[in-house]
Amino acid sequence: ADYVAAAAPPAPPAPAAMDVDAPAPAWRTAGHPLVGREIVRLVEGGPAYSEGRVVGWLSAAESDFLDAANRPAALFHVAYRNGELAGDEEDLEEYEVEASLKAVFDEQQVARAVQAARAARKPAAKASKPKPRRP
Repeated sequence: ADYVAAAAPPAPPAPAAMDVDAPAPAWRTAGHPLVGREIVRLVEGGPAYSEGRVVGWLSAAESDFLDAANRPAALFHVAYRNGELAGDEEDLEEYEVEASLKAVFDEQQVARAVQAARAARKPAAKASKPKPRRP
């Protein structure tokens, strides 16, 4: 009987140099106005909130992140200090950080707000009715 030896399956192609991602760049800790800003984020599934601080950022050129429109986007690294996420870290897009910024008020703004609140609580002065004239 003529037998044809079954050929061994072809060897897989030798792997080219493995595609190894370059190490992630280090987060920049300066150079963007959002670095150092305080944020408050609603914890998914809320109603709990967590407070954190933007501790670093990567430009769109440095980040490997693509936004919803499939364009390179900057990322901002947040470290949470209080709340449900205390001790956790998260990377956010710029619009997410901006939407979560804590309001910053100076003393004059606070004083004006207190004055306005006090004025709103005072009952409005009644307008005096003119006295009817006698003929």
